[in-house]
Amino acid sequence: MSKTSRFSLDGVDVFAFGYDQDVDERVLSADERRTADRFATDVLRARYVVQHVILRELLAQYVGTPIELRRGARGKPFTDGIEFNLSHCDDLALVAIAPFPVGVDVEHHGRVDPRRLARLVLAPAEAHCTDERAFLRVWCRKEAYLKATGAGLIDDLTSVSVLDDAIGDIAIRDLTVDDAHCAALAYLTPTRHTRSLSCPPETPSATR
Repeated sequence: MSKTSRFSLDGVDVFAFGYDQDVDERVLSADERRTADRFATDVLRARYVVQHVILRELLAQYVGTPIELRRGARGKPFTDGIEFNLSHCDDLALVAIAPFPVGVDVEHHGRVDPRRLARLVLAPAEAHCTDERAFLRVWCRKEAYLKATGAGLIDDLTSVSVLDDAIGDIAIRDLTVDDAHCAALAYLTPTRHTRSLSCPPETPSATR
């Protein structure tokens, strides 16, 4: 099993992992291998392979194998029996797994310029979030929320404010990964579901 760390929140398991590890890419589907081969550099290809091999390993702990990944109408990957979401930046990936709709996002601090993007991203209620850390917090929360709803990217990001900890039935939470990264999680609130996860006991875990 590849090296990951796990923490849990409200019935969602979130796994974090880096790319400096050996994986068996033979577990990837033909479509995933074709996608990997289209990357322009070996570094980008290697990151993609690690992300998707570990994703498959993690999902297999919950639903068994083989894992058949398909895409919904808006392109979000899914498999039968579990909900999941993958997010990655240049040195870290997060996978969120739950029995209900879930979205996760992770970004590296210092890679986004709020001055250039603020007018395209910030809702009126978020207009004060112009320093880098506040802006990236909004960015991650917004990405996670849109993933959890299944909407993906929308035409007007300023139409959604994510400063509150819930929008309708979707809860939004900040995730503490480390000082170099900002991350957020969004999911259907626990009061709206009855299923729970069976967490794989062999995976190192830390509750936050």
